[in-house]
Formats: sequence, C-alpha cells, structure tokens
Amino acid sequence: MTIAGHSMGGLMTLRLLINHPGLFTNAWLSSPLLDPMHQAKPWMRAILPCLAPLLPRVTVSTGVTSEDCRDDSAQSESSSTQL
Repeated sequence: MTIAGHSMGGLMTLRLLINHPGLFTNAWLSSPLLDPMHQAKPWMRAILPCLAPLLPRVTVSTGVTSEDCRDDSAQSESSSTQL
C-alpha cells in the first residue's frame, strides 16, 4: 500500500510512517512541513532570522541530499509501473 502527503499532510504522513513502520510499502512526500532549522547549530538559529530580511535570496543548505530522502530497498517489481 502507498501513502502520499503534501505540506501539512506530509508531516502527518511522516508521523504515521514513524509510528507504524510496516503499514506502507511506499511513501511519497511533497514539501512536508518540517522545521529546517531543527538541527541547525545554535549560532545559525540566532543569526539567520536576522539576516534573512537583508539577504532574502541567500540560501543555506540543510545538508539533506536526495539519497537521504529515498529508500529503494522495499521497491518491488509490481510497483514499478510508470504513469
């Protein structure tokens, strides 16, 4: 069974996946509502909100890579249908 979630639904989907790890074989998340500063260093949490209005186009990496966001180990041949 596959579950999908977007924005707040993405956060709810993540909580469901964490609380019931064997319930779904696949999950699709689009822009889950997460706190990107959750694991930031304390100095970053203090300074970046102050710099944001001055440098609105500057981005700061969260350190999350595309490999961190996927797990192909559970992929089965039957779920490889393309739309």
